[in-house]
Amino acid sequence: MAENLSTALQITVIGMGLVFGGILILWGLMSVLLRLTTPKDVTTEVPSTGDADEAYVQKRRVAALAVAIALAHERDQQKPQPFPMPPTAIVSAWQAVMRTNQLRRRGTR
Repeated sequence: MAENLSTALQITVIGMGLVFGGILILWGLMSVLLRLTTPKDVTTEVPSTGDADEAYVQKRRVAALAVAIALAHERDQQKPQPFPMPPTAIVSAWQAVMRTNQLRRRGTR
């Protein structure tokens, strides 16, 4: 009995070790792939000339306006809508007979 228990414990420890070892290997591979495939930081250059500054500011204003309109539209979509009344239930003849039988059984008790 003790041998079976120790064998089972060894198999469990080896299996869990393999699983967690595999997880660590995959974690390492994902970390390496992330470092290799992530683009370097690209800073956005702000134009320094007068006309370009105005164009840049204008583009930022238009982008801010577009975001404001999109957020307002999203907020309007989230307002609760009135729930429509369900259509009248159409009961087949079979359902009507079964329901009638159930009502008769309940009435005789």
